[in-house]
Amino acid sequence: MKIKQLIRSKVLVEISEAVTQTASGIFLPGEAIKKPLEGKVIMVGPDVQSVQVGDTVRYYDHCGITIEYEGKNCIFLKEKTELELIL
Repeated sequence: MKIKQLIRSKVLVEISEAVTQTASGIFLPGEAIKKPLEGKVIMVGPDVQSVQVGDTVRYYDHCGITIEYEGKNCIFLKEKTELELIL
């Protein structure tokens, strides 16, 4: 899939990998692994003002559209209502 330009205030975020092991080394079973809710911004629309390419953001569960872009799991989000910048 090739994306030329995003529409208005849309943001394309590469989804972070899910954590499958605890800090103490215990591997988590499949049902205990939570869906990651943060990632890195890889493309922004022309009206986006609060985030830039390369920023790490956190987004809300059950929002956006998940796609595969250049072999990576990504999600389309709205800038104002579906994500927040991690400082």
